[in-house]
Amino acid sequence: MTCVGRTVRTILFDFYDTLAGLDLKRADPLRRRAAQVLGLAPEAYFEAWRQHIDAFMVGQISSTEGLVRRVLADLGRKASPEAVAEATRLEELARQRAVRLYPGARVVLRSLRQRGYRLGLVSNVSPLAARPIDRLGLRGCFDAAVLSFEVGLLKPDPAIFQLACSQLGVIPAECAFVADGGFGELDAAAALGMLAVRVRLPNQSPDYGSSQRWDREIDDLKELLTIFPGRRPAHGSRNRSRAP
Repeated sequence: MTCVGRTVRTILFDFYDTLAGLDLKRADPLRRRAAQVLGLAPEAYFEAWRQHIDAFMVGQISSTEGLVRRVLADLGRKASPEAVAEATRLEELARQRAVRLYPGARVVLRSLRQRGYRLGLVSNVSPLAARPIDRLGLRGCFDAAVLSFEVGLLKPDPAIFQLACSQLGVIPAECAFVADGGFGELDAAAALGMLAVRVRLPNQSPDYGSSQRWDREIDDLKELLTIFPGRRPAHGSRNRSRAP
């Protein structure tokens, strides 16, 4: 499909605030209980947790329990193994209950694949934050999933986008990237030559900054079906070599 002078063969997606949202009203009460189980003030617990988010998202902290223990160490507190286990359970339950797909997400992904596009997921996530991807059955919607904690790279590092392109057998100029824009991710994608599509949806988090550059902006995921109406059947050896 040709769009803004480019032929798009592959569409890459962010996960949080793009395909799915995190409902803090569902998550926060459980997370506050986790802090209390550990004998910590919730705000101090949350702030210590935030200090380690990047390390969690690149796999330097390998589990939710590991991060709970890191928070305790930072705050100079000790807790019983039972308390640590319960806090871990509550953190995981909070994530399970609070993550919901945005309306139309699954239908749009299915439709884009039916139209001939290869799809990729490129997401900054920790082992905890990645669990809903599998719980919601989304991995099977993508031809490649590049998750930061598995590859040790975070957006906006160009290398994480290039890794996704390599796995999908395309160059950046043949890709679109669909995201809310946190981490400056749309700026990075556009700088690589990708078609950058900004998604504006309810309850997106401002915690990870924003982007300044994109080509298209949408308020409903179903608008992607207008931007990407479909690809012509592949012809020639070059296209056949890259067929799914």
